[in-house]
Amino acid sequence: MKENVEIFRPHALKRMEEAESPVTRDITCQLGTEQSRSKERHRVVFFKDDYGNEMRVVTNLMNVTSEVIADMYKAR
Repeated sequence: MKENVEIFRPHALKRMEEAESPVTRDITCQLGTEQSRSKERHRVVFFKDDYGNEMRVVTNLMNVTSEVIADMYKAR
């Protein structure tokens, strides 16, 4: 997800904190500016890559843990 994408009405998802997890945040939200905002909510997972940089991933996978999503995108 690009840095300039606007996050609107974020809602934190409940999750069990795992020790040593790279995930910093897991939310659902609407994306875009007021003129071009998405109608549906998207899941956004924030995590740190191997170099300590924060990555943001938008997905529609709701039945997968945020750690698994982070691992999938790190493996790409």
